Amino acid sequence: MSIGVEKFIFGDNNLPNTEKLSDVLQDYISNGIVDIIEIFGSSIGQGAFYGIMYEKYKKKCKWLTFFDFDEYLVMHFEKEKNITIKEYLSNPIFDKCEAIEVNWLMHGDND
Repeated sequence: MSIGVEKFIFGDNNLPNTEKLSDVLQDYISNGIVDIIEIFGSSIGQGAFYGIMYEKYKKKCKWLTFFDFDEYLVMHFEKEKNITIKEYLSNPIFDKCEAIEVNWLMHGDND
């Protein structure tokens, strides 16, 4: 993909008998780009859900990250170049890393 991500894994905890994320993203699921973990109506906390996703996928990928739908990542490794996540992580400085911390910045709307 153009941003360097090979698969997206979404958690769907909508209420039962409501629209399913898997219905909306069916084309991407069929193409192997998206997986959905369905826990409809669950009141499980975000941290616990991340734990479930980590246990399921930790041996299936080299890198795994968690984002909320209202978050995004801007990659700047060289001053003049935007690069993909995959390009960024292919730098040899990350070869022995077990984790990478990404700091976040909150944007407001002047109110």
